[in-house]
This record gives sequence, structure tokens and C-alpha cells, in this order.
Amino acid sequence: MLEKIYFAAPDAFMPFAGAFCDRDFPACTDRSAQRHFAKIMADLLGRYAPESGDLERIAETAAGWAVSPEAKVAVKVWAVEVLKRCRERVGWVAESWDDIVETVALDATPGIESRMRKSWKTRS
Repeated sequence: MLEKIYFAAPDAFMPFAGAFCDRDFPACTDRSAQRHFAKIMADLLGRYAPESGDLERIAETAAGWAVSPEAKVAVKVWAVEVLKRCRERVGWVAESWDDIVETVALDATPGIESRMRKSWKTRS
């Protein structure tokens, strides 16, 4: 439901963006909710600039979800999209980008393979 509300009126969500970045996103442990939270975060990072400490926690959380063997495919896809938004803003994400994508590529589903070809290409 949160995803539907966010995408229906993202500007109305902005008063809550700080708390979402600081507390809610990193605290999400529900495997079903992680996809929704990561999808929101991937979009939110294009509209909102979290504080640097929050951005670090966001990247750490997304990296954990992206490489978790237990994570669902959609969670991995959206977690990498979050990391893609963090790549220019968090040094270690840029430095480890190739390793993250390589880890996600292990036993990749067709959906992940397609995403890798289209938008997760390494920088030349």
C-alpha cells in the first residue's frame, strides 16, 4: 500500500522522506516489503538528497539485500537500482560496483540478466 500511495503522490511523501531514509528503509526486515521499500527508495533518491550518514546506511542496506542469497529477485533488482543511484554519492559503492553486479549475476534469472545488459553496465 505504501508504494501505491508514494507513486500516486510523491510530493505528499516528502515531509516523511527524512524519516524513511534515516529509519524506515534501513530497518525493513520483511522480505516482501523490501521490494516496495527499495522501489520507493530508488525513485526517492532522484527527488530527495538524504544526509550523508543516511545515504551511507541506505547504500549498506541495499547492498545487503542485493547480495543476499535469500532475497527475492525483485528485491535484488530494486536494491541494485538504489545502489546505482548511490554510486556517484557514496565512494565505496562506486569502488565495489563491479563486484556487486558480479555477485548479483551469479545464478541470475532472465530478469536480472536483462537489467544487467540494459542499465547495470560497468563504466568504461
